[in-house]
Amino acid sequence: MRLIQRFVTAIILVPVSVVQLLVGLDAQGQEIPRDEYLRYIPLKYPPIIRQTDANVKMDLFGPPEGRECRDTDPVDGIDDRRHKVLLDLAVRFAPYLVLNSTMIPMDFRLFMEREEAFRLFVDRWNVSMDPPKLVSSEDINWQALSCPTSKAGSRAADADIPDRRLLSLLKEFDPFAPGEAYRSGAVVPDGAEHQVMFFDFPGDGEETWKQEYVNQISGALPKSYEDFAKVFVHPFVESSVTGPQGYAFVLQYWFFYPYNDGGNNHEGDWEHINVFIKPENKLRKPLSEADVRKILAGGGLSDTEPDRLVIQRVDYYFHHKVMTLDYTQPNVYETRKKWERELKNASEERVKEKWIWEEVRYRAYCDDDEEEINTHPIGFIGGDNEGTDQLLKPPGSSNRVSNGTYPFSGLYKNVGQVGAAERISQRFDHQKYFAAGDHKKVIPERGYRRGSVVGFASPDRIEILPDGERVRDLVKKNAQARRDWAWLVLPIHWGYPATESPFAGTIAHTDLGNSSVVGPSYNAGWNRSGDAPGFQVYSPHIFDSLYNLTGRDGFTNYLGYLNLAVLSLQVLPPFDMVYHLLRPNLGTQNPIFQPNGLIPSRLTSWWTFGVTHMVISPDFVYIRLDPEQINAVRQSQASTDSARMFVGNADMFHTEITFYLGERFASQNSLRFGSSMIVYNLTSPAIREVLEIRGNLGLLEYSGSLRCNLTTGSFMIFVKGGYDLGWYRFGQISTDGELISDSDDSSVSHPFLRRPLGLPPNAWHFGGGIEWVPFWNVGSTLRGTDIGIRGEALIYRRSLRINIDAPIFTSLGILIGEASGISGLTTRYRFNLAVVVAF
Repeated sequence: MRLIQRFVTAIILVPVSVVQLLVGLDAQGQEIPRDEYLRYIPLKYPPIIRQTDANVKMDLFGPPEGRECRDTDPVDGIDDRRHKVLLDLAVRFAPYLVLNSTMIPMDFRLFMEREEAFRLFVDRWNVSMDPPKLVSSEDINWQALSCPTSKAGSRAADADIPDRRLLSLLKEFDPFAPGEAYRSGAVVPDGAEHQVMFFDFPGDGEETWKQEYVNQISGALPKSYEDFAKVFVHPFVESSVTGPQGYAFVLQYWFFYPYNDGGNNHEGDWEHINVFIKPENKLRKPLSEADVRKILAGGGLSDTEPDRLVIQRVDYYFHHKVMTLDYTQPNVYETRKKWERELKNASEERVKEKWIWEEVRYRAYCDDDEEEINTHPIGFIGGDNEGTDQLLKPPGSSNRVSNGTYPFSGLYKNVGQVGAAERISQRFDHQKYFAAGDHKKVIPERGYRRGSVVGFASPDRIEILPDGERVRDLVKKNAQARRDWAWLVLPIHWGYPATESPFAGTIAHTDLGNSSVVGPSYNAGWNRSGDAPGFQVYSPHIFDSLYNLTGRDGFTNYLGYLNLAVLSLQVLPPFDMVYHLLRPNLGTQNPIFQPNGLIPSRLTSWWTFGVTHMVISPDFVYIRLDPEQINAVRQSQASTDSARMFVGNADMFHTEITFYLGERFASQNSLRFGSSMIVYNLTSPAIREVLEIRGNLGLLEYSGSLRCNLTTGSFMIFVKGGYDLGWYRFGQISTDGELISDSDDSSVSHPFLRRPLGLPPNAWHFGGGIEWVPFWNVGSTLRGTDIGIRGEALIYRRSLRINIDAPIFTSLGILIGEASGISGLTTRYRFNLAVVVAF
């Protein structure tokens, strides 16, 4: 038993000690040396994403440069009149974002303007060498680009050097010009020179990022950054590729963050969402060319118009996933009665898909009476990383700035590297937010912190981004436009190129999450919707957070390597049962989002009932008797010289609670109760007669088991093992059929009372069995309920923890045997047959 106790302790504590030793190996997100970073980034120039044919056909950004186009305020390649319409649209459909940390989408231009020198670094590498060698480095001061040009011999001419160097880069890296100088998307050939351009924002790793962007006293975003809130909006028109010919009008909201500290670390980050807008009376039809042109003329912006513009759908992008909320399937803008009829008739293709439809309906309105339509998407800036790398972190919140944009609170599984999950624990009720007038506050009362909301429904928090083609010629001819828009058409890394991060450098010249990103026009999502290249559809099933689908689902971001102890408690009975029962009362619970194809066949079974036949060892006769009982027996006969003992087998009632961890593993909590007969046949030398002493052994046992399925499906063969706690009562003692006085044992024999210093468990078991499930999914809960039959055979080894040499036994003259001191182990066998109801 001591061995079992030590084993249980080791499961909980030893892994923690091991991980503590590994913590020193954890990278803290530091910059990789300047002459080494090329190994960590792809050895090619990314391709720019071109404008759509529909953008050109519809003159999305106004007529081309010429007499009809007026592009003066601002100079951005967009006709000023069209700019006003696009800005009005962007404000009408601007998102409200809930913060998971202090990080907000920021205006990168303010980083450029607040410093005397904000530099674009340009490094030249010789890639023919192994490893590649950094040949030269130079920089262009972005702040100096607004200096007037001069042709010769003055300080103004010296100041013009940055502008001329930038102009040279624009010609060399023109993504729209044919030629060999800039090989868009192609791997750099051997012997060629490779140039890397990057901006460098404050901080160089996790610790310095926190120092820069988190006030250590208030825990909020420093006040110096509160006015940086801004989103960049890129409209585009998409042609229908399936179904009837037509178009979709999309507003892409791009969010810039100066760093990413999630499951991976890198400086600079661009994230986005897509908002599809349509006239309310044409939600289920593609837009015609006339519809698009009416939108571009400013139609539908008034709520009094019959064809007012509303949200048709929103694409949420997080990491390499995209999850879409469709407001028209079922149509949230119909009357509630008609919508409920659609909801009832809709066919769910995912577990609890109706939960999403109901949430979208609630989100579509500003008030509970559903009188005012909400045109603002709600997003949650993700999320607490809950991957295995948390086990290499010391306790304390970390890896919370992943910057993906999620549609709901909850645990999103398999969204990060190596199947890592991210958790959004904050909740947000937009109707209460609007009713309280909080959306009118420029900055929340306590500043931007975890749980705060930042809104962008204001013209001064929005900037319209044109296609790169609209500014290509502009940046070559206009110095001010070059300063404002050169970043849009150059393949620039938005941050120091590489940062230490999990898996960094495992494969040379491959981005494994530690490379800084390129600008939005080079992002595969630019001018694209849904599952664009590099973005996989995330179509989840939804489960209640009461049940962990895997042990890792219970990880908590701020516990770090102590999550190993939590994991042990989640899977070790009876702690798992306590955990699941208490969890709903431990704070706000959010759903678990599980990607398609990973539906667990079972989550739990609370209703397992059966019978147990137990073959009990004769050693159980040594369960202690009360002294009063012994004296009563002694009074019946003066002495005895021999004893024969018999212990009957026990038939017991059996019930069990099981928590499943995937298809293969489960933790089980079992409770059994029943009784057995114990008989002493004593021979007295005085009368030479056999005296029968009979008693009833009451049994109450708890078992905690870990089970592994060797096969899955409707016919499961499994093995299991675990430990037990037993309570036994010896009573109803009779001699030759007559009850003795004090025949009921007033105490209960269990692990603590026998040896106060002993700890449970006081028995252990192992064995296996077969479970057959002939009825799958017979109910409607989650996937459904299944009913199965289970049979198993187990071997139990138990310490009785009694002193068999004690005078209380030897005074009877009972021949105990050769054992002495504390008794050893006794063996018994158990056969269970049960009906299992699981869901």
